[in-house]
Amino acid sequence: MQHNRYSWRVFGICLVLTVLLLGVELIFADTGALNGEEKPLLFLVNSELMPIAYVDNGEAKGVVVDIGKALGERIGRPVEIRAMDWVEAQLLVIAGRADGLIHMNRTPAREELYSFSEPLLQSEFVIFRRERDPFIQSVSDLEGKRVGVQAGGYGYDLIGKRKGVEPVFVSRAIQGLELLESGQIDALVIDRWLGEYALARTGIDGIQIAKEPLAKSNSHIAVVKGNDELLEQINLGLWEMEKDGTLTQIFDSWRGKRVIYVTREHF
Repeated sequence: MQHNRYSWRVFGICLVLTVLLLGVELIFADTGALNGEEKPLLFLVNSELMPIAYVDNGEAKGVVVDIGKALGERIGRPVEIRAMDWVEAQLLVIAGRADGLIHMNRTPAREELYSFSEPLLQSEFVIFRRERDPFIQSVSDLEGKRVGVQAGGYGYDLIGKRKGVEPVFVSRAIQGLELLESGQIDALVIDRWLGEYALARTGIDGIQIAKEPLAKSNSHIAVVKGNDELLEQINLGLWEMEKDGTLTQIFDSWRGKRVIYVTREHF
């Protein structure tokens, strides 16, 4: 009988200690949440969009990277931004292994998978062609041609599945321009500002831009469809950054690198 009383006493003490320990853990968890010690948000961006986004010494840099970092500070959550292969980035977000994609253009197909924030940057997708091919001016002139596009990019969405067009995947604007110069492709469809920046860096001659853009589009931060709470935080943060001049400061710091940005009437 005495042994049983002792066992129950030990059991009772253990039970009390367990409850106390759980309470302490909950208190610390609540304190951490109050102090903003939340799980970092992981945003992914295309690594081949210099100067919009790129990798420098293993670190993501660029105008939209700066926006993402400032956004994290504004909404009070730690943010990690990785610049990587764009196709892989999209798969990771769909699989729930990352929280969002920075600098993504909307398309009907993408809207089935993602929800999009307020606009970030304004883009013009144009045809780069050789000077000796002035007849290439519009999408209809690309029929029967080999056309460089970035895998998973908006340019591929525009022309990649068009009948008679043979898409050739390029990783970077510079690579696409080099293939165009050498005659391995007939045209390159890419964001105007990426292409012009690459032209300025390489000094490649004999390349022109077709007069009319194929499309004008705004990029956004995309989250997997249904993540409305995060999307609301992002939009509120972007709105506050626009109002207090944070976005303008970031855009001004990159203005010399040929980036067109969204003006305040979009907010």
